[in-house]
Amino acid sequence: MRIIVHLICIYCLIFCFGCKTKFSNKELSTQKLTFEETKDSIQTFPNWILEFKRLRAALYQNNMDSLCTFFDFPLTKEQSEGLVAAVNFRATSTSGETIQIHTKQDFIEYSWQIFPTDYVKGLLPIKSDSLLKDEFFASPKWKLPKENAEYFTSVSYDKSEESFSLSFNVNYFTGENGENSELEMYESAAVFIFKMDKNHKLKFDQMIMAG
Repeated sequence: MRIIVHLICIYCLIFCFGCKTKFSNKELSTQKLTFEETKDSIQTFPNWILEFKRLRAALYQNNMDSLCTFFDFPLTKEQSEGLVAAVNFRATSTSGETIQIHTKQDFIEYSWQIFPTDYVKGLLPIKSDSLLKDEFFASPKWKLPKENAEYFTSVSYDKSEESFSLSFNVNYFTGENGENSELEMYESAAVFIFKMDKNHKLKFDQMIMAG
């Protein structure tokens, strides 16, 4: 219940996702990491921050061996359905197809659609000291050509639940408001929930679709 309340609070602070452009994470594997703060090398951070940095690096470098350590395979039915919803949420080329994500190999095959490139890049501006202080971060918003929407990535930590939320968000606009001729805004988000396990490692727990 605390997780749901926490997500609702986050959702009130942020707005959310949806995109029809196909992206590939292949370009990420050759890029040099530039987002680590200099002070990180001399400052001690709690384990959840270190785990987030490890997750971010795995996503940014497209390191499947590292990324898969955040998931326990085979996935549960609920987890599987959640990741399929994340793929369909993006409305990529697989939209409308029947897909299954249960095994490690399934996950690797669809990983670039589960974690789209632009959202992964939205994690780069996050500074560890700021995240530690606020336990929340929302990236700057961006737009895509020919799409009337704003996209951004957000992360948050619930200390009481030891849970970490990674959200892919969109604010999209459609039609006109008859009273003031302004576009109406709709919000949506794909929220990945990770929890610390007994070994103090982040593990994927569930997927929540908001909006």
